[in-house]
Amino acid sequence: MSAFRFAFAALFVLLTAPAWAHQAGVTDTAVQIGASKVKVVYTAPEAEFAADSVIASRSEAMTALVGAGFPLRNGDRACVLIDARSQTLEQIASRQFAMLYDCGSDIGVLTVGYLLLQNNAEHKNFVRIVLADRTATVVFDSARRTQEIPVAQSLRAWSKTLTDDFMGNLGGSSGMSQYSDYFMLGLEHIVFGFDHLLFLLGLLLLPLGWKQLAALTTSFTVAHSITLAVSVLNWISPPMMWVEAGIALSLVYVALENLWELSGEPSPKNISARWKRRLLVTFSFGLIHGFGFSYILREIGLGDQLAGALMSFNLGVEAGQIAIVTAAYALIYYGMKDWNLLRMARVGSLFVAAMGGYWLVERLVA
Repeated sequence: MSAFRFAFAALFVLLTAPAWAHQAGVTDTAVQIGASKVKVVYTAPEAEFAADSVIASRSEAMTALVGAGFPLRNGDRACVLIDARSQTLEQIASRQFAMLYDCGSDIGVLTVGYLLLQNNAEHKNFVRIVLADRTATVVFDSARRTQEIPVAQSLRAWSKTLTDDFMGNLGGSSGMSQYSDYFMLGLEHIVFGFDHLLFLLGLLLLPLGWKQLAALTTSFTVAHSITLAVSVLNWISPPMMWVEAGIALSLVYVALENLWELSGEPSPKNISARWKRRLLVTFSFGLIHGFGFSYILREIGLGDQLAGALMSFNLGVEAGQIAIVTAAYALIYYGMKDWNLLRMARVGSLFVAAMGGYWLVERLVA
């Protein structure tokens, strides 16, 4: 019974996740610090603004409101918003705001505040703070709305100086200055991409050897790397709704295939003999998942760092994927020896199928 209680508890937690795994409830911010100026690039789903009564009622002044929603201070002095632009990202139903603040003099201690979308208690804003080619990541949520950055002290410790030369262009710049930023973004994207993680879990639930599992994950990696690149390069750009629905469908299919293979009294030899078919299935669905990975990069832009940034983001996704698959494999096959492995695989597959079906219906309806 413990297996069923675990499955239903996990199901309850994931049912509270947003229907659009790459969009709803999460916003993205890059803060780039100069000598006396700060650039903030903020991207949020249109649905988030529509749900905020204050912003929605003053849509004509949305850019100014978003700028005011990021109060910046240089010590005791407020930084002034001197330029702000916005653009609609139709493919992902989001809006992006690029804002430039003047802090009056060389920045000592910078305080970054976040006052937007406070009506949503579950809202999270993932923020990358870039200072002298180094990046720190923080998350603003209902419990955390400010972050202090000891700019002058850090620059002295690093023997670095800053200029404001890079602040000249606000047009769609992501504010991300080095490839490690994109690596961390890819890592975050796979860690918080519950639908991608459940697909990988579905692959693990069919008892296979680690070499076969490595072949499956490699197939998934190659496939999503292909479509990630072609989507970011804007060669192929399918509608987000169909991509998200396809990702949900991939969960249902893999889970049902698991249940078919595990029906009756399956032997490990019979299961292993059919894993090559799954190799093709995994590659096919990996192509769909790659489009899902691409939306965050299309959202923030790559500027003139296209090739390196794309590779760094993909490496971040792969690093997170390898860590999660390794930990899950150890947990399933070594940490739960007191459970019947086939029973656990069946229960886990039912859970994956239920989540995939739930997301599929919700995304199609949405």
